[in-house]
Amino acid sequence: MSSTTTRSRTYYPPLLTAIGEAVRDREYPPDLGPLSVQAALMGDLVDHRASLGVDTVRMREVRALMAERIADGHGGQGFSSLFELLADDRP
Repeated sequence: MSSTTTRSRTYYPPLLTAIGEAVRDREYPPDLGPLSVQAALMGDLVDHRASLGVDTVRMREVRALMAERIADGHGGQGFSSLFELLADDRP
């Protein structure tokens, strides 16, 4: 097993726990950076993958959700705030 795989296995559980807690509490700290920065990076990733002929449908959908949250004034929140767009009880 590579060291990258080992690091991934130890990194993801705390990240998923933090996302779950943020969704539960409906408080979305910029865990991996603010959504506004992540959206810019997502745009670069989408463009790069598309230039290589790799499917980008899901990434474009996530980027659209990010843009909606940012337009609604939530660009300083974390990625987990996208849950608000998926929740059944949103205003």
